Amino acid sequence: MSLTHNKLQFTHSQKNRFDEERARLVLSHFFEDKYKDAEMSESPDIVNRVLSIGVEVTSSMNGEIQEAVSRAGAISGKTENELQKRERENIRTGRVIARQLPDGRYLAGTTAFWGSNYDFQGCWNKKLKKLNSPHFTCFQENYLFVFAWMADSEDVEEGIKIFQENISEHDY
Repeated sequence: MSLTHNKLQFTHSQKNRFDEERARLVLSHFFEDKYKDAEMSESPDIVNRVLSIGVEVTSSMNGEIQEAVSRAGAISGKTENELQKRERENIRTGRVIARQLPDGRYLAGTTAFWGSNYDFQGCWNKKLKKLNSPHFTCFQENYLFVFAWMADSEDVEEGIKIFQENISEHDY
């Protein structure tokens, strides 16, 4: 992890770990009896061994959108002299929309079409593969915690419907 412009830069695995810890805190806040003693783990991400509970954490955001947001985040706040070669290339090729502010710093972003931000079926398929891998530990209770940041209620309802259909198809 490096500190740049008073802004933390996370690696992909550090960001995942941050999200997993955030999920653990949310669960322990709302379901204290089940998760107050839960700890971070690997495969699944959150476990309470005493109560035999495991939780796998994932994001439902489309992978391409996640990458674009990450590219924009790496550029925002930097000056021309601080940009790395790949960041200049991302601006030049339009992979990131960036504008220089009057103080010389860049403000960067990306665009997405409505309805393309989330990939609930892809999220389900990716996690189903992981949950069935030999190194994954199953508990008496096994859950999937899905982040759906900035999703409207229709997006969330669509995701729930996809998960429910998949669960009944696989008889879990």
